[in-house]
Parts: sequence; C-alpha cells; structure tokens
Amino acid sequence: MAVALDCSSAFECVYGDILLNVLEAKGAGPNFLHWTSDYMQGRYQYVEYNGARSAKWAIDSLPQGSVMSPDFYGAIASTFPQWDENNDSFCWVDDSVKIIAAPSVAECHEKGISATAHFEDWFAVHKLTLNANKSVIMGFGYTPNPITVGGVVVEAAADMRFLGTNLLSD
Repeated sequence: MAVALDCSSAFECVYGDILLNVLEAKGAGPNFLHWTSDYMQGRYQYVEYNGARSAKWAIDSLPQGSVMSPDFYGAIASTFPQWDENNDSFCWVDDSVKIIAAPSVAECHEKGISATAHFEDWFAVHKLTLNANKSVIMGFGYTPNPITVGGVVVEAAADMRFLGTNLLSD
C-alpha cells in the first residue's frame, strides 16, 4: 500500500524555531544558525493587486516566494522518515509517500492507519498544513479500505503520480 499526503503551501510554512532546531540537530554551525535566524526575523508581507497594496503584516515563517524556501523546507522534510521507522518513506521536496507492506490485507490496512497517524503528527509538530483533499492511498494488487486523513475520508485510487511517475495499483 502507498499513502501519499500533501502539504499546503509547504514552502511558506517553514517556521524559524523549528528550522533552527532541525539545522542544529543536523550539525549546522553557529554562524549559519545565526544567519538563518537573522534571515527569518523581522519579515513582513503584503498583497499587491492592480496597483493596490494591503497593509503589511509580520510573519514568523519564510516569506512567500523566498529563494531559500525549497532548501529550508527540504531540511524540515528530511526528518520525515524518522517519524515512522516501520515503513519506507520517500520524500522529494514537498512530496512524501509511505510504502507499507504486511503479510495480510488486514495488517496492511492497520499499518496504513498507523502510518497516516504518523504523517499527521509530523505535520502538526512541524506546524505544516496537511491538505487531506490531495491525499492518496493505493493498494498494490488489491483495493484497500478507505482511511481518514485530517477528518477527510480518502478512498483508494487505482493510480497515483509521484515525482512525475505514474504508479498503478495493478
């Protein structure tokens, strides 16, 4: 079984405190940590449309469209596989999939529910927004029972797209 969950606005949801903890745990030195902290402080955003500009508001995450957003999100995403060591995880930037195997369909379903809970916990701890409507579950050679993700019932799909590749259930 494959379980794929989507993060809404992934690159704009990287929070400074979480990023600094991850970078430090991965061995980033004090100069880089200081630069990163400084880069993320005192940031403001506004919306401009048809020549009209909204009021500015303070943000405590990466600014939308920041050149550093994909790299910093990648640092956060690199912690994803450690949240569920019972299943194989594949991550590439903001795309994540868990591959679940078990001796029986019932066990596979239970492991799928568990993996989904790990996904949801990881999203919550990292202050990321789970987009349950873009989530996909797919069985390989069978049709899994629906799984609830973020309050949304996700039905099994016959195929899914991951990193530009179409995966088929059969």
